[in-house]
Amino acid sequence: MKPKPTLGSIESRMAFTAASISSSVYQAPSWGSPFQATAGLPRLKSSLLRSGAIIARLQTSVLMRIRAEGLACKPRASLAFGSIPGYHRGAPFAKEIPMRRVAAMDGRGQFAVIEEAIPDPKPGQVLIEVAASLVSPGTELGGVPARRKNPTDSPPRPFGYQNAGTILRLGEGVTRFRVGDRVATMGGGYALHASHTVAPVNLTVPVPEGVSFEEAAFCHLAATALHCLRRAEPQFGENFAVSGLGLVGLLCAQFARLCGTHVVGLDRFPKRLELAKATGADAAFNVAEADPVPRVREFCRGHGLDCGIIAFGGEATEAAKQLYEMMRPAPDGHRWGRLVAVGGARVTLGLAADLGNVDIRSSARPGPGYHDDAWEHGADYPPVFVPWTTQRNLEESLRAIAEGALRVKPLITDIVPLAHAPAACEKLVTAPGEAIGVILKP
Repeated sequence: MKPKPTLGSIESRMAFTAASISSSVYQAPSWGSPFQATAGLPRLKSSLLRSGAIIARLQTSVLMRIRAEGLACKPRASLAFGSIPGYHRGAPFAKEIPMRRVAAMDGRGQFAVIEEAIPDPKPGQVLIEVAASLVSPGTELGGVPARRKNPTDSPPRPFGYQNAGTILRLGEGVTRFRVGDRVATMGGGYALHASHTVAPVNLTVPVPEGVSFEEAAFCHLAATALHCLRRAEPQFGENFAVSGLGLVGLLCAQFARLCGTHVVGLDRFPKRLELAKATGADAAFNVAEADPVPRVREFCRGHGLDCGIIAFGGEATEAAKQLYEMMRPAPDGHRWGRLVAVGGARVTLGLAADLGNVDIRSSARPGPGYHDDAWEHGADYPPVFVPWTTQRNLEESLRAIAEGALRVKPLITDIVPLAHAPAACEKLVTAPGEAIGVILKP
C-alpha cells in the first residue's frame, strides 16, 4: 500500500523542484570582468522574476493538493524562495503569498475546502472580503449525482456565484466604488464560496442600508427570478403558477405576487410549499399527493391559467403538460397562455395545433450583460434599448429586499461556517426537502 504523503515530504519535493526550476531558468555565465558581470545583471534579474512566477504557481498547486488530501498546512514564506538554497526571507521575492479559503468540488462529486492564492483585481474588477455567500442547489450542485455515478480524477475546483462583503482593493479604472464599500456580487468563476473574491465592476452593486450580507447574498438568484418575470410580462389580475419551489421558484412567486398577479406554487416537498405560502403565494399544492390540474383550475375561478413558470432543471415534460392543461381554452379548443422556463429544463412538446396558442419563452440568466466580458468589466449598453441589464436587475432586487417587498430571510434554512461547507452542501444534495437556503460564512 502506497504511504500517504506527509507535509514534510511534499514540502521537500517542492523545495527541490523549485531549486531545479531556478537553476534551469537561468545558468549564470562565467564572468571574467566587472563589465561582463554588470552586463549580465538585467538578464539575471529577469530570470529570477520568471522563477518567482513559476514557483508561486507551484506553491498554489501543492497547497491545493495538501488540502485535498486532508493535511493541515498554513502558507509560509519557506514554501516560496525561502526553501531554495542561496535565498533568504529578507529577499524581496521571498514574501508570504496571501491565501484564501474556498469551497471546491472534485470529479467524484465530493466537497472540500481548499486554499489558493488570493487573485489580484484586474482592470475593471474589485477585490472583496466576503462576509456571506449563498449556495445555489440547482445550478451548483445539480450535477453532483452524475459525477458520483461516473467519477473522474479531476482535482477539486472552486465553485459558487453569489456573495456579499466589503471592498478591499480597486482594480485599474474602477471609479464607482471605494475601498470599504459594502457590496453584493455575482458571476461564475468570480463570486465563489470563499474568504476573498474578485469580481467585475458591472456584476457588483452596493448593498442598501438595512440589508444584511446574508440577505444581499441572494443577489444572483433574485435577479434571475426578476428577469424571468420580465420575460413573463405579467398583467395585474392574471393567474400565475410556479412549478418547482426551490430558491428561484420561491423568488419568482414573490415577484409575481408583487406584480399584482394571483400566484399558486407547485412542488412535492412540504417545507417548500409552506415557505411559498409564508412568503406571499395565494396557494400551494403538493403534486405528489393529487393531480394539480383541477385544483389550479378551481384556483383560477374559471378564467384559466395565464402563465406557468418552470423553475427547476432536468426532465420537465410532465410539468409542462400539466401547466398547459391549466391554461384557458378558447371556443375552438385551442389554449392560450405563456410558458416560461427559468431552470435548465428539458421539455418535449408538439407545436402548432398540438400546443394551441401558447407562447414558450426561455429566461436566460439574470439579464443582458452577463457573460459579455466587455460589459462585465465596465462597458455599457445604450439604456434606451437595453434598460434592464443584469446590473439593474441586481440593484432592483436588493432595493426590493431593503423595502421589505422581497422577503429572503424566511428562505434561509442553514447558516454555517465556510469550513463546514462540505457537510452543508451534502445536506442540500441528500435532503432537498429540508435544506433550501444555505449561507456560508468565512
